Formats: sequence, C-alpha cells, structure tokens
Amino acid sequence: MRLTYLYAPLVLAGVLIGSHVSAATLDALLDKSSAKVGENVTLTLTINTENAGINAAEASLQYPIDLVEAVGVDTNDSVFNFWVEGPSYSNETGRIVFTGGSTNGFVGQSLPIVRVTFKIKKIGTADFQFVDGAVAASDGAGTNVLTAMHGISIANTAPLEEKPTQITREPTPAEKNPDAPKVEIPLYPNSSDWYNILSTFIAKWNLPSDVSAVATALNQDPQTNPSKSEGLFDNKLFRVTKDGIWYLHVRFRNNVGWSETTHYRIAIDTLPPTPFEVLVPQGAISDVPNPKLSYASADQLSGLRAYRMRIDAGEEIQTESEQALQPLPPGEHVVKIFAIDQAGNRTEASVDLTIVPIVSPTISAIPRDIFVDEGELTIAGTVMPGASVLVTLRRINGETVATTTIAPDENGVWNAHIEHPLQKGQYMVEAVARDERGALSLPVRTAPFTVRARPFLVLAGIEVSQAVFFLSIIALLLGGYVVGWRMSQVRGRKRRNRQVIAQRDLLSAGDQMEKDFGYLLKKYGKQATLAESETKETLTLLERWKKRAKELSKYISDSIEDINK
Repeated sequence: MRLTYLYAPLVLAGVLIGSHVSAATLDALLDKSSAKVGENVTLTLTINTENAGINAAEASLQYPIDLVEAVGVDTNDSVFNFWVEGPSYSNETGRIVFTGGSTNGFVGQSLPIVRVTFKIKKIGTADFQFVDGAVAASDGAGTNVLTAMHGISIANTAPLEEKPTQITREPTPAEKNPDAPKVEIPLYPNSSDWYNILSTFIAKWNLPSDVSAVATALNQDPQTNPSKSEGLFDNKLFRVTKDGIWYLHVRFRNNVGWSETTHYRIAIDTLPPTPFEVLVPQGAISDVPNPKLSYASADQLSGLRAYRMRIDAGEEIQTESEQALQPLPPGEHVVKIFAIDQAGNRTEASVDLTIVPIVSPTISAIPRDIFVDEGELTIAGTVMPGASVLVTLRRINGETVATTTIAPDENGVWNAHIEHPLQKGQYMVEAVARDERGALSLPVRTAPFTVRARPFLVLAGIEVSQAVFFLSIIALLLGGYVVGWRMSQVRGRKRRNRQVIAQRDLLSAGDQMEKDFGYLLKKYGKQATLAESETKETLTLLERWKKRAKELSKYISDSIEDINK
C-alpha cells in the first residue's frame, strides 16, 4: 500500500507520539472454527504491537466471494478514532480495506481494528488473507514496523474443539470418585490474571489411571458442570472468541462416577484504556521547572493497573494521575504518559514542554596564571538576587573535574574556591544559576585556559621553566661542541689547501731555476772565457736567481706560518 497515504494525514494532524518500536503484526481472528451454510461468522482484524507503541495502520484483505459474503462492518471497539479510508468491503472484488489512526498510541497483543460479519454461502474452505498492509509506530516519524500478516481459514466441518485426540486404554477400577482435574493452559497460565490476547489455546491435564472419560465446556458461566463424555483425552484445543471472563470446565469420570468440576478462569481484555490528554495548568511554555501534569484514563473491563511516565529518553517511572515533575533543565522536553490496564494493554499520550531559563550568572574574574599542582582556583562573578551558582570545572573535552555550589552576598556577588590540584592541560569553568524553585539558567563558560608548569626564572619578561633552562644549557654546550668541531674541520681543510699551494709554488720555482741553470751549463759550460755579451746575460740570470731566492725564502716562511693558523 501507499505508506505516504497513511502517514501524511497523521503528521499533519500532529498526532504521532515518540516511542521505541521494533515490530508489529496484523492478524485475522474468527469467532468460529467452522460454520454451516447460512450461518454468520465474525472476522476481527487485530494488531499485535510486540509490546511497543503504534498509532495507525492500513491493510487490504482478500476473501473468497464464491464461499462467503460480507454483510456488515463494526468499529465500535476499534482503538482507532478516525479513518482516512474505510473500513469498507466489496463483495464484487472480495476486498476489505481500511486506513485509520488515533490521536494516542497503543500497546497490546490483540488490539481490535475492525470487525466484519460474513455469511457462509456454500460448502468449502474460505481463506481470509492479507494482500498488503502497514503499521505506523508512534515514534514521531510514522515508521512502518509491520513484520508479518497472519490470515485465517474457516471450513464447513465439525468445530475444532469437538475433535480431541482419543486415548485408548483399560482404566483401573476405583473405589471413589476421581479428584478434580488439575488444568494447565500455557497461553493463560494464571487463572487469576487478565490477558490481552484472543487466540486458539490448548488446555492440558494429567489422567489418573482410573479415569475412563472426560467432559469439557467453555463458556462464561462460572458454575457449569459438563456431564457429556467426549471420550478419553489429556488435552484439547479451544477458542476464546471475544473479550470478557470465560471459564473452562473440565470433569473426570471413573467407574464410580464423576469428579468435581474444575472451573478455570480465563480473563481476556484486548481493548486498551480510554484515550486521554495530558494537561499542564501552568502552560506548556513557562519558567516553572517542575510543572504539574494531570491526566485521566479508564478501563471498562479489567480496570486500570497503573500510570507510568517517561521524560525524553529516560527510564519509565511509576506515577499518579496528578504528578509534579522533578525540576527540568531549560529547553524542550517530551513527557509521555502510559495508562496500563490489568491485562497489560497500554494507551499513550504525550505533551511537549518548553522550560524557559532564568537569567544566567556572569563570570568576571579568573586567575591569569594557573600552575600545575598548586591547589586553589578562585573564580568570581555576579548572579540575580535569590539565586545560587553551581560552578563546574571541566577539562576541555567536557570531563568534570570539580563542582561546588556558591551562595552570593547581598549584592549578588559570588566567589568560588576550587581546591583541587590540577594537572597540565586545558580547562574551562562553567557557571549555572539556580533559584529557590530549582529553575536553572543557561550555562555560561569561560574561554579555555591552560594549566602549565611554574617558570624557573623570567628573563626580559620571558618565562623560562626549569626544564627549559637546563635543556637550554645542554643545548648550548652541545652547540659549542658542534661549532668547535666544525671550525676545526674548516681549519684543517684550510691547512691542507695551503700545503698544496706551497708545494705547487716551490715546485714551480725549482723547475724554473733548473731550466735556467741547464741553459747556462749547456751554453757556456765548455768555454774558458766569456764574451762581454755572454757575461751580461749571465749576470742578468744571476740577478734574477738572487731575487727569486729571496722571494722564495719569504714565501716559504709565510706559508709555514699560515699552515699553523
């Protein structure tokens, strides 16, 4: 089906109510297991909410128009109080359709939606099967929580409860009437309780060896004593067809006679308590932190067992029909009330509250320098007359470190002293005002501040911690060593460079002198006397050697001095 067709009107009406829902089923129940041609049967469509809240549903169910004919629709006991479509039937298409909802949410195992009466037209097995459907959770979003749809069938056969499985045995003789049966019904285990499910159920009992016959009856008369033997059997299927108090009557017979009758009470209530509203006399929007709520529901059959309340996403708590809330913080809140009957059916209603905050305090002073493990932290500020201040110290990640409540002086000035040695890190202070009613303000917070180690000394206005001081000394020593080592490396490279240059210059001068001496020896070595021009040439060379020798001597001396620098 078109889910938006179901949910849109509910959202527009503002009737969806918050809840936690996981699953729900659509079920079809018949008031008879078989019927003859011409008889009427009643089909009831129900919802099992699986213990969670729903407030709307839609479905389409198919039935065989050749075997049955729809003759009437009844919604008097329906949990829904308005209908978007139907419920209606068509004997031409063989369809039952409905789209309905409620201004309240409901919880139950057999919540009635609609009853349709059919007339049996001819012999055969009539199947009533869901074609499609949807169930809307009362979660504020209309979530479809339908997980299964269970149809049902009816045939022109003997009633189901008239066919128990027979036991064949030879009973032992007895000298007195048998004891009354001890009946067990797993679906309805406690005969004093109320239950909220309509279904076929099995009843069981142990057969004493002398019992030869069993008689049963299921009706709403607490004093029935069945006396017609149905044979010998130790269990049988029965069907409860409507709400109310029923009694299963079981008797044993032996060779002496009948036992006393066991009258097993089965109390069924599938209708939830009546819809109700949550009233707020102070108004849904106010600065009253603990408004009083009032509400009233009723249950016609099993009676109310309790009211319960849930605020926002909190746990459910027991409550009364008038309840003053515990003080709530400023902001928007959803309060949900559950009326619960003795069978466990629940009707839900909710109200949206807006708590207006009172005037926030101010924080006017906080120490500029806060050091590790040095204890007291002093904060000052102002607050409105008649209010106290809740001061909270938190780490920057929101973790609470310390809290204290301060009463101001007659001028509204407050001073908080938090004696809690702090570790290194970032913190902030939060202050909230609270008046004598318990009404709260919105919190005010300081900018984040840093708790640090106390400095070792201060140089030119710069704080130096002990660790930084000694690390600096170590760094200087290491730096000096590295610089010295580096300079030594540079001087070594310079010495090596000077040695290379000196060697090169000496070799060059020596080569030149060797060439000059070789020239003279070759030219004049065998002559006894020299011509005038030759003498002049020789003298010129000798003067040049003298000058070079002097320069070479000075160069060697200077180079040796440079090498040691």
